[in-house]
Amino acid sequence: MAPNLNLGNIALDEKKYDDALRYYLEALKIADSLKYDIRIAQAKSNIAYAYYLKKEYNKGIKYSKEAIDLYNELQVEPFYSISTLHTLGVSYIGIKQYRNAENVLQECLSSAKENEFMLGLEVCNQAMYELRQEQKKFDEALFYYKNYVRYKDSVFNVETVKQLNAIESEKMLNEKNQEITELSEEKAKSEISIKKEYSIYIGIAVIIAILLLIGFWLYTLRNRALIAENKQKLIESELHALRNQMNPHFIFNALNGVQNYILKSDTYQAYNYIIKFSESIRLILENSKESFIELHKEMELIRIYIDLEKLRFRDKIEYLENINFEIPEEGMLSQKSPSFPSPPEVQLVLTLVPQFSNSSSTAPF
Repeated sequence: MAPNLNLGNIALDEKKYDDALRYYLEALKIADSLKYDIRIAQAKSNIAYAYYLKKEYNKGIKYSKEAIDLYNELQVEPFYSISTLHTLGVSYIGIKQYRNAENVLQECLSSAKENEFMLGLEVCNQAMYELRQEQKKFDEALFYYKNYVRYKDSVFNVETVKQLNAIESEKMLNEKNQEITELSEEKAKSEISIKKEYSIYIGIAVIIAILLLIGFWLYTLRNRALIAENKQKLIESELHALRNQMNPHFIFNALNGVQNYILKSDTYQAYNYIIKFSESIRLILENSKESFIELHKEMELIRIYIDLEKLRFRDKIEYLENINFEIPEEGMLSQKSPSFPSPPEVQLVLTLVPQFSNSSSTAPF
């Protein structure tokens, strides 16, 4: 049985298809008599391929189907059925049953790919290429032809295919690593850029803060200087007002009056003069502390000053107080007036009064 199969394979390689068929049929007869199912399936598969080469496609289809059914029943290694599926598919192409051919060849490709059967991938891709050529689907034909060439070149060197796959995997891994590296570099650059921008923003914020502090400091110094200047002006103004009220001429006249009474041994008038003078000094100093004083205090100071002048001129001065009585007494007490230097003004008025004679003169106030 086995010798007949081998003799049939030799005849097939020599393209002696009839001799090959004779050997295969004899092998089938022996296997059938021995109920040797695996050999029966192999013999039928070889017979189908021989009929395909002889272009007797229908007979080839019949033996191919019987062989495939038997292989499936026996659950043998997939490469047995893959070879027979290829024979069935190309036989369908021979009788132009393209749909049946496509279904069978797709099953052949799927099984060969699943089991990594390189020879099956080669012949099935070649058959699909021929089918697409017959169907004039040239784009798909080119695809299957490229696959056919690729598998044909690697069919006798599975290790080469594995190496190619390993190289391809390594290439993909390198590309992935390179992509990861590029992403890492981009991320690092982005982080550096963000840090730079953050540093710039921090620097700007610090500069602004320093400028604000300097501005606040300068503003504070300027305010302090203005406050000090205003205080100085206020003090000078108060001193000026005090000087005006403490007129040297007024003080000189008052002291002369006291001296005159002392020289004349008129102690009572001298005492009275000193009392009036001290009261005027006290009121002047008190009023100098305020910008506005009550009207009654201002009038009291004027009265004391005129009384001093009367004493100095020995009662030769008379005056009248002309007060608006329509103003209530409460208004007189609460009404305020600017703290003007009243004694010098009154002295100016008295200076304008005509020179006194033996008779007294009257000045209205």
